[in-house]
Amino acid sequence: MTERFPNDVVRIVDDDPAIRDAFCFLLQGEGWSTKAYADADEFLERDDMTKPGCIVLDVRMPNSMSGLELQEVLMLRLIDIPIIFVSAHGDIEMAVRTIHNGAVDFLPKPVSEKKLISAIERAVDISHKKQKERLSSRARHEDWETLTAREKQVAALLAQGLPNKTVADMLSMSTRTAQVHRASIYLKLGVHSAAEIRGIMHSLQLKVG
Repeated sequence: MTERFPNDVVRIVDDDPAIRDAFCFLLQGEGWSTKAYADADEFLERDDMTKPGCIVLDVRMPNSMSGLELQEVLMLRLIDIPIIFVSAHGDIEMAVRTIHNGAVDFLPKPVSEKKLISAIERAVDISHKKQKERLSSRARHEDWETLTAREKQVAALLAQGLPNKTVADMLSMSTRTAQVHRASIYLKLGVHSAAEIRGIMHSLQLKVG
């Protein structure tokens, strides 16, 4: 069973109030925090999308944008909350399209409680993994920005596997100065090798060399 965290939120976006109530009752009984929205517009206006969790999203909502359209809006806004689609009118082509665009699952209505809970657990696990990746990337960026302009030049050359003497010659400095810069870079980035510097630069999409 996926561990429930206080900040996790399962969002229910469905225009049928009976389904919203039923899903919320089921999921709250399983220990999940829930938020229910009658349509996509209400969700976009009111939801705190910084919180981890997932969206249980109806495909067809006649009085608002469809679930498919909401998925596209979230993609355009770079909002990466895992989605589980539910639909009484779905077909294979529609299911394939949603999964291709990153949905975790596509469940037909009436929805199996067991399958819904299983899909939510997978979706929330994905949400936590993505959040950790974002935090890790942010930390790497902050560490990189502690380097001086000269240290960034040295780091880019070290990432190519060049020895201290070559780095020193290329940057018109002494080998001893290159060594001092290298030690400072290792300390600030928390690394122990040029390969680790290269990995950080690739993760930050920085040019090596």
